[in-house]
Amino acid sequence: MHHDASGSIEYRPVDPGPVRDRVGALAGQVIAMLRGRDGRMMHQDEGRLASLADRLIAAALAPESDALPSMLAAFRREGVDADAVCDLVMPLAARELGRGWEDDRLSFVDVSLGMVRMQRLLRDRLTDIAQPTQGPSVLFILPEGEQHTLGALVAVRHLRRRGLPTTLLVGEKLRAIAEIVRTRRFDAAFVSIATAERLETAREVVACINTETAGTLPVVVGGALLCGMDQVTADGVRASSGARLASNDLGKVLAALGLAPETMQRTETA
Repeated sequence: MHHDASGSIEYRPVDPGPVRDRVGALAGQVIAMLRGRDGRMMHQDEGRLASLADRLIAAALAPESDALPSMLAAFRREGVDADAVCDLVMPLAARELGRGWEDDRLSFVDVSLGMVRMQRLLRDRLTDIAQPTQGPSVLFILPEGEQHTLGALVAVRHLRRRGLPTTLLVGEKLRAIAEIVRTRRFDAAFVSIATAERLETAREVVACINTETAGTLPVVVGGALLCGMDQVTADGVRASSGARLASNDLGKVLAALGLAPETMQRTETA
C-alpha cells in the first residue's frame, strides 16, 4: 500500500486484466472525470490543446527518464500552468495514447509506459496542492479490478483544489472500504467504474458503504461507463447500483450534494 506525502492516498496494485479491455476503457476513463471541470467541459483552443498533448506524449515515450518533467518545465515557461496540464492536457494525451493502441500506431508497451509515467507524475503533482484540513471530506474509490488511476488522480487533484479534503482508495477489498467508512467521517463517496461489466462491483461497493453508514453517506457512481450516456440511461445506472447519484459532472454533483463552495456559502449565510 502506498501513501502520498499528505498520507491521503492508499494504493495497492491490482492484478492486470485482459489487455484490450484495459486499453479500450482508457480513453473514456481519464476524460470522464473532468466532464464537470468547474461546470464546463474542455473549452480551450482545441488546436493548442492537441499540440500540447502531442508534445506530452512524445516526452512520456522518450527514452530519457527526465523527458516528462523537462516538458512540464517547458510548458511553464510558455505560460501553461500545472492545473491546465493536469486537468486538460494530460487527460487528452492519455486518450490519444489509447487511440494509438486501438489504431495499431502504438504498441501496448508504449501505451503502458506512457500511462505509468503520467500517473507517476500526477501522483507527484498531488503534493503541489496541500490537502485541505477543513471542510467537507470526500472518499474517492477505484474498486478492486479497476486498472487505470490517471483519471482518478486528476479528479482528486481537482477536488482538493476546490478545498475538499479527498482520500483515494485504489483496488481495496470490501472489508477495507468498510473499515475506512466505519472509522472515518466523510461527506460523500465517489465510486468510479470503466465498463458495464464492473457495475456489479460498483453495486457491491455501494451496498457496503450503505450498510456501514446506515445509508447516511451519499454515494456517487461515475467513470468511463457513463461517457456518452443520456440522463435516462444514467438514471438506470444509479438505480441499479443503489447510488444516490450517477454522473461524471463533478461540478453538478458537488452542487447537488451541497458541497460546492458557492452552495456551502449560501448555506452558511442562510
